[in-house]
Amino acid sequence: MRLLVFVVGLHMNAMLGNGIRVLVVDDDEDVRQVISDRLEQVGFAVVEAYDALRALAEMRQRHFDVVVTDCNMPYLNGLDFLRQCQLAWPETRVIMMSAALEKANELAVARGAFGWLQKPFDADRLIALVCGAARLSGTFVSPSSGSEPTING
Repeated sequence: MRLLVFVVGLHMNAMLGNGIRVLVVDDDEDVRQVISDRLEQVGFAVVEAYDALRALAEMRQRHFDVVVTDCNMPYLNGLDFLRQCQLAWPETRVIMMSAALEKANELAVARGAFGWLQKPFDADRLIALVCGAARLSGTFVSPSSGSEPTING
């Protein structure tokens, strides 16, 4: 009986993302990989980019429902990337994240980011924000449950 409950829980958790397309942008490969792995575990279709310029190239090639991006990156910072996304893909929701302790979170949200994650952050918070952003993009997603590890960066 315990195994059946575990398997059903895994199946329901894996269906959470239901193929919603998420672009993860971070110049730190380890952080990018942990975020991508966790989102894929719950069913999101994830594409990674190591900087905002590469992310813009990916966005020109295919549609994304949600973008999760670091704020501090080389070549094009997160706020400038947010602006580019808003101009070219206004229906795509952008969630910003940073390890820096600054007022950038208020600025990002004031400039139209869907949400903000302060690194390190809990995986459940990430998933909840991505689900909420996907709902606003017109994609239905069920809320997550359960305790998950913290994502550092």
